[in-house]
Amino acid sequence: MELTDSHWVQLILALSFGVIAFVLMYALPSRWSLGALLLMIPFQLIVSKYGSLNVILTYLLGIAFLFQRKIKRYPLLGATAFIVFAYLLALTQAPRFLMFDNLLYLVAIGSNFILFYVVYNYIQEEGDVKYILKIFVVLNILVIVYCYLQLILGEGSFAFLGIQELSITQNRITDIDRRLAGPFAAVGITAEYLVIQIVILWYSSIYVTSRKIKYLYFSLIAANFAFLVATGNRGGLISLLIGAVMLVYMFRRELGVRRIITGGMLAVSAFILLSIVVVSQTQFDRLYERVTNTEFKGGLPETRSMIWPMTIEKIKDKPWIGHAPRVQYGEEKGVHNRADWIIGYPHNLYLFLLFSLGIVGLIAYLIFWARLFSAIWRSRYTVRETSLISGIPRLGVVLMLVILVDQMKVEFLRFSLVDYQHYIFALLAFLLGTSALLARGVVASNNSVKESKTQQGVLLRRKLS
Repeated sequence: MELTDSHWVQLILALSFGVIAFVLMYALPSRWSLGALLLMIPFQLIVSKYGSLNVILTYLLGIAFLFQRKIKRYPLLGATAFIVFAYLLALTQAPRFLMFDNLLYLVAIGSNFILFYVVYNYIQEEGDVKYILKIFVVLNILVIVYCYLQLILGEGSFAFLGIQELSITQNRITDIDRRLAGPFAAVGITAEYLVIQIVILWYSSIYVTSRKIKYLYFSLIAANFAFLVATGNRGGLISLLIGAVMLVYMFRRELGVRRIITGGMLAVSAFILLSIVVVSQTQFDRLYERVTNTEFKGGLPETRSMIWPMTIEKIKDKPWIGHAPRVQYGEEKGVHNRADWIIGYPHNLYLFLLFSLGIVGLIAYLIFWARLFSAIWRSRYTVRETSLISGIPRLGVVLMLVILVDQMKVEFLRFSLVDYQHYIFALLAFLLGTSALLARGVVASNNSVKESKTQQGVLLRRKLS
């Protein structure tokens, strides 16, 4: 592959920036570097066909943590190794002319697991659970601002200072398809993100005592409601309903019958009101039209009635080890001009994995998710008293169910969605890390690791005296 002058300039700038970034990550406190990286997830400044800046920064942060000996625990290592094996096995099936593309994809996938272990070990060493939770809230605020700018722009586009890398992603607007894209540049993924954040904010509002913070959370939930409607994503409604029902069930004792009824009525009323506003006052008015016009063919939704059977037929060609790790050939028709490799995204994570990694790869990921879910599930009632931190394992159960169900309509493992992959893996590491702290009894339900260690030291000194 021959690099142009522009590519060389980008490469030199990237290497120079990488050296500076690594020095800063090594020198600054972990919470600063990790927090900054998490806040950058949906807003990747440099994205090209070779990858994104965030992938490089994730590797640099992982190396910095290793040099500082801050990565000491490797949960689910066997399951992770199985996934790596599945990817390498599928790589043997990739055609030679796509080998470089597949290697780039593996580098991107590797950054997911690096971020997973970085976040997990940060939680284990620092116990700063509330800090990471706040990061997710601040990140949601930034995403809401981004979506609001997209809402104003409509079908237009905008680049800060004329720099293409700092441009707002263009929405999906045609005569028959008007939907808000969001920062993740995929309607279904943006909808899933908004649902996840609604569940997190709703959970946090149960325990918050400050009225100002509670009103802030309710305002953010309302904003997420509005932008969820603007995405026009029908699956998002189903995921929201599942998340709401599961959250109420898992926290029924804390909420009580009265709060469940009043809160549910207020939430439904707010959603209906915001739906009316979005549908009547913006260009993004397609959600309920798409819901009422939903048709089924052969027991499948009309939008999946062709792609799912086509994908299943291709899966039969190589059912065990898949065709190749990366599925992107449908969007590169003009580049490769190989009809036998031109496919569309199946819009289903499980079919995506069967096509790319085969039965071996699907089993590997299912084992990873099953072990993760099991560890979170076992910790759901470890601490008797109820608090913001003690309830996070139960929150994790709800979020994992929402994600796994919602992924039946979309696949987050596309090469172009590495930003959302980072969000998901950081979230899963946060849930697992907090669950592990509670299970080990290292942290009290309302304290950090450092606070708990201080309290243990005080008790020890009292005993000695």
